[in-house]
Amino acid sequence: MCHQDVRTIARQQRIAVIACCSLVLALAAGLASARVDSVTIDRVEPFEKAGGYTYVEATMHGTVEREDGSVGGVRRPPRPHLP
Repeated sequence: MCHQDVRTIARQQRIAVIACCSLVLALAAGLASARVDSVTIDRVEPFEKAGGYTYVEATMHGTVEREDGSVGGVRRPPRPHLP
């Protein structure tokens, strides 16, 4: 893997984390609060339908604390298309 590929993947990972954190903030505004425990980048490839974009599949794993005091897990697969 060349240096440019490593930099591109690192940038995509940061963007995926930001997207996942945005989801958590949206959940926190409702009846539950959540935290991100981890984000896994599952797949990265050029987005064939639009030049200059990258297709990323990621999975966010987190913990949800509900208003009634119960706790559960959340797994969200965001699939952003990033320039």
